[in-house]
Amino acid sequence: MNVIIGLVVFVCILYIGWFFYQKTRKKAIFYNNFLQFCELLETEIGFFQNKLQQILEKNSYGKDFSSALKNFAEKHNLEEWGASQNLLKENELQELKNFFNKLGRVDSSTQTNEIRNFKKILEEKIEDIKTIQMKKSKMTFSLSVMLGLLAFIIII
Repeated sequence: MNVIIGLVVFVCILYIGWFFYQKTRKKAIFYNNFLQFCELLETEIGFFQNKLQQILEKNSYGKDFSSALKNFAEKHNLEEWGASQNLLKENELQELKNFFNKLGRVDSSTQTNEIRNFKKILEEKIEDIKTIQMKKSKMTFSLSVMLGLLAFIIII
């Protein structure tokens, strides 16, 4: 009986660690998708001179970023998506909203310069996520495994 209780506690603690690890991983995927979108946007606006709505229809990104793009394409703002998401912090969400609010409002050369500047910001964010947050999330997962094993041993 103690073994079963110990296993249940171990699995619960392991799930908590996995949850935090996955959240950081999803954030990294979100920002990578955002960077890919910015690269596509820069090419489509600067070289092909396509309209913003045509570019937004080429939506083949991850689940979280695709839902943001879909919301922006339909409503031309991210208020509803921002209220329902739990991936980004408030300041990150505000940066995203500011970027999308500027889309399609100026000429193509100014727009491509804005996109290039934002790509640099995104690249820095991706590096931060890879170095700092991924280390923290891996450490959290490892600690949850050790804590789960400790709880399992104590219960047995």
